Amino acid sequence: MKLQITDEHLEYLDKLEEAGQLNMFRAGVFLKIEFPELSRTEIREIIKDWKRTYNRRHPDIKTTIEWCPHCDLEVTVPNDRPSACPSCGNVILPCSTCPREIPTECDWTQEHRCSRFPL
Repeated sequence: MKLQITDEHLEYLDKLEEAGQLNMFRAGVFLKIEFPELSRTEIREIIKDWKRTYNRRHPDIKTTIEWCPHCDLEVTVPNDRPSACPSCGNVILPCSTCPREIPTECDWTQEHRCSRFPL
């Protein structure tokens, strides 16, 4: 049976994020506590859908939370352009806002970056 991701799932994560209690590493724990019937696979799908649809569901929000591979922290950055990590200053991309459904479709390279934000 295919998982039905509901507004209840997405709104629960939205509320946690708005309250400042959510990061992507703890989202699964919170979902499991609130929805104990969910499997790990279902929780991963809900989080993926929540991230993928966030900007479409919240067009007034102009930032996103990204993991910085340089300083290993989650930071808030603009969702529409590359920007400097507020912690370490290295450039990071708003990858969580990417419209690609499958992460393996990413076309990022060190030389050209990605097609959304080329050098």
